[in-house]
Amino acid sequence: MIQQIKDRAKSKIKDKVLFLFFVSFIPVAAATIFGAALPVMGSLVALLIGILISYGISNVYLKVASSKSAVYKDVTIGFAPNDVQKYLITGLLAFVWIFLFSLLLIIPGIIKAYEYSQVFYIALEKPNLSPKEILAESSRIMKGNKANLFLLQLSFIGWALLSLITFGIANIYAMPLYQMALTEFYNDVK
Repeated sequence: MIQQIKDRAKSKIKDKVLFLFFVSFIPVAAATIFGAALPVMGSLVALLIGILISYGISNVYLKVASSKSAVYKDVTIGFAPNDVQKYLITGLLAFVWIFLFSLLLIIPGIIKAYEYSQVFYIALEKPNLSPKEILAESSRIMKGNKANLFLLQLSFIGWALLSLITFGIANIYAMPLYQMALTEFYNDVK
């Protein structure tokens, strides 16, 4: 299953590696820099912006995975006036639940993170669901699939090491491949 997902991901990003790299890297880097520049308040703002950007990145990858045309503007979907409140509430609820379970011990927090790992995709594909329903749907589709997602992520450890050795240059290919593999995983489990 993991190799099939990775093979599909490779074929989907083939001609779009640089586009997908910039879609993934630039908004996340901007939110990180913004959060670091403003100590406490900046961290909250960076979290909120990061949630909205995550929706945009997921939107682009869903489009590319389904062979639809994607442009840089698609990253801004999280900031759409009609949806921004729902996206923020969903993302914050997931974050709070993961944080609270992490307070119990690290392992329950990790399990909760895997349980809610599909919320961005679900919110985009099922806009009629409420934030609570999105979390429940993510939980439902991840039942029995958490270990598969963990193994998929673990299979990218070589890419992570290569990126470290090349001072991040390998991320130009590894980041889009990883994100597309996560999107293909979602397409398999939904």
